[in-house]
Amino acid sequence: MGVVYYNIDEVPQAEARAITVGNFDGFHRGHRAIIDGTLQSAERLNARPMLLTFRPHPRFVIDPDSAPQLILTPEEELETLRQVFPGEILLMAFDETVRNMTEREFIQSILIDRLSLTALISGETNTLGKNRTGDRPRLEELSSQMGYEFVVIKPVTIDGKALSSTVIRAHIASGELGMANGLLETPYRITGEVIRGMGLGRKLGYPTANLEFNQFKALPKEGVYAATVIVDDVSYGCMMFVGKNHLNPEEAFSVEAHILEFDRDIYGEVITYLPFEFVRENRRIKTNEELIQQIDKDKIAIERILKKKETSSVC
Repeated sequence: MGVVYYNIDEVPQAEARAITVGNFDGFHRGHRAIIDGTLQSAERLNARPMLLTFRPHPRFVIDPDSAPQLILTPEEELETLRQVFPGEILLMAFDETVRNMTEREFIQSILIDRLSLTALISGETNTLGKNRTGDRPRLEELSSQMGYEFVVIKPVTIDGKALSSTVIRAHIASGELGMANGLLETPYRITGEVIRGMGLGRKLGYPTANLEFNQFKALPKEGVYAATVIVDDVSYGCMMFVGKNHLNPEEAFSVEAHILEFDRDIYGEVITYLPFEFVRENRRIKTNEELIQQIDKDKIAIERILKKKETSSVC
């Protein structure tokens, strides 16, 4: 499991490091290839492997209006990286000083002088420096001038197109979670603290656990999903809902689920939903009786899906 540094001043001195710099939102096969390349370069050069990622995501600083919804929140991303990367992980503040550095300044003052860079590992389209001018040709040029090795990892392609977080976000937004999970190295998930909602589900015989979710989280389209939930490291099947609750006077947007075969007070606990199959669209339901009838139908459909999933995983 990777060791994490939350400030560059915490990083110990080293003879040499093989470093990759980037953001790993929605850890997919392309990210895996970059991490594998970093570990291989480190072993070949007898250097420490390091992954440097920024907090917050640079787009939230440079152009907040165009910042993407996040497949992985910062907490989810760090948890994932610690599991998949056995080297050093540096969470570096993306502030005005870093934002205004040229690629040469960043490489010299941060990567070489502070982190003992010996090899820089990058995807083909990754960039460094102010206005993203440090593209592949520029970084190759600087490597010969500044004395570091530059390693480019070829993109992973699906049907001839480069795999990207943008493609995966589109699948999630369309409710195509099977497609998204097929491209991700770790399944799509939504993690948050259980908070109190209207309490309507309990009155109807279907209590739900409402999540307080990150406002920048990429969520699937509104509707009902077959999902599993992790509570205290134990997995349960559940019926998950994402969207506006039309029986709420304020039509509040919620992420909540009725956990099957579960009866415990978990308010205040942090849990994780892993939706994997879209069941139906969210629609306006006028009465509690109509809602109960619909939930009954949803439960039958979702129990069938969960059973099928369990059977296929055993086989």
